[in-house]
Order: sequence, then structure tokens, then C-alpha cells
Amino acid sequence: MAEDDLLAAATGAIVVGIDDSAGARAALTYGIEEAHRRQAPVLAVTIHHSQAAWAPRVATVLDERAVGEVRGAAQQFVDEVVAEQRERGVVAPAVRVGIRTGSPSDVLCRLSARSLLPVIGDRGRGALTSRLIGSVVLGVVVNARCPVLVVHPGDLPREPRG
Repeated sequence: MAEDDLLAAATGAIVVGIDDSAGARAALTYGIEEAHRRQAPVLAVTIHHSQAAWAPRVATVLDERAVGEVRGAAQQFVDEVVAEQRERGVVAPAVRVGIRTGSPSDVLCRLSARSLLPVIGDRGRGALTSRLIGSVVLGVVVNARCPVLVVHPGDLPREPRG
């Protein structure tokens, strides 16, 4: 999905940052429910860091291979959560998958300018680890251009809300 297409998909959508964590699963679950209530689409975005910073000559090959693998894994993740929601009786809206290379907080903040609501999962690494390696949640909450919903891994709803 080209940058313009990604921005168009974020416009008026619930944008959910996803990876393979329990926090991302909870975020996508809440994002789908919120989108159902608002009758809005969902854009599930996974962002990976490029190897270009440390090995520019091999980055092109690695990035092309990584993008294909990441795209497949992200789509499978989304399909699983959508199926779980359907089993719970939640009618999932349209969910598109987007992939970007770069800083997760930067990408999500850029998309927040067009989205209804960014939803992100908190990995719960703790204050010290987040300070040492950075916190996507903190970066998005501080810099987003609209309200942000932060979901913790233990926050998976048991019954459909609303």
C-alpha cells in the first residue's frame, strides 16, 4: 500500500497498531468493537524497523523479503482476531492491513492526523525498560493529533460491549 493509499485508508478510520503481542491483540479487538459502534473502517498497521541504518547495501533485499513475511503474518493476525470477534457476535467492519518501515510512533502519529481514533496495545515492559529502549505508547500519546486509546494485554473484553 503506497503512502497516499495508507493515508486515505486512515481517513475516518480506527487505526490500530499491531505486532505479534498480546497487547496488539487486545488493541485490535477493541478497535474492531469501536469501529462497529461508529460504523467506521479499521486500518491495522504493522511497522517494522529497516536494516538500512546499519547495512544500507543489504537493506533492499532484506526489506523486500521482510515486507512479504510481515504482510502475511499481519494478515493472518487480523484474520484470527476478526474470526474471534465474529464468534463473540461482533460484526467486524472492513479491516485493511497496512505495512510501513520506520518508527512505529512516528508512523502512528502521522496517521492520527486523519484517523478517528488510534488504538495501541501496551506491552507492559515497565518504566525502566521503556525509558531505555523507548515506548511506542508514550510517543503516540504525547504526539498524536487526536485522542488515543491504549489497551493493556489483560483488557480483552469477555462480552461484546455496547
